[in-house]
Amino acid sequence: MRAGDYFSISINGGRELKVEYREGDTFETLSNRINTLSTRNLKASVSIGENGPALKLEAKNGATVDFISGSDGRDALSKLGLEERNIISPEVLFDLGEDQGIDPEKLGGVFALRLDNGFAFSTKKEAEYILTQIQNSLNVIESANRSLTFDPIRAQILQASKNNFGPAPAYLQDRLARYQDGLQRVLAVTGGTII
Repeated sequence: MRAGDYFSISINGGRELKVEYREGDTFETLSNRINTLSTRNLKASVSIGENGPALKLEAKNGATVDFISGSDGRDALSKLGLEERNIISPEVLFDLGEDQGIDPEKLGGVFALRLDNGFAFSTKKEAEYILTQIQNSLNVIESANRSLTFDPIRAQILQASKNNFGPAPAYLQDRLARYQDGLQRVLAVTGGTII
């Protein structure tokens, strides 16, 4: 990279913040600059992988972060081995909410497999753990597939559960009255009182 190469970030659709490479910058100084610009919504750090150091970027606090390339010839994003894209925070990623599948116009969603790239099969215990993680990922894939088809029965059940207000059914009221009566008798024998 050359001094003046840059890319931009936009947090939650806000204004674009320019991240510029300066002469002598390291991954560490660049990650510190990104953290200063993005305050609490994006965490930049340095990770060491097979190909040496690299920037690791994570969205935080429910934020969505867009990465925008610099102008032709001055784009730092591609020189860092990154592409234009957006990332979302784990809070959003893993909290799909109960409304999934109720609206036929809003099918699908965001699904994460939670797979780690540091898996190793060196012991039987690690292999069992990896098998569990892969099974969990397959379950997520099945959920993602189901979310692409509108299920009117499931939508009706979810909608009915949201509207489940009002008095309890008569059989529950009767059962509650019997429990209260029994409790009063026990307290009368033991000398206690009901609040």
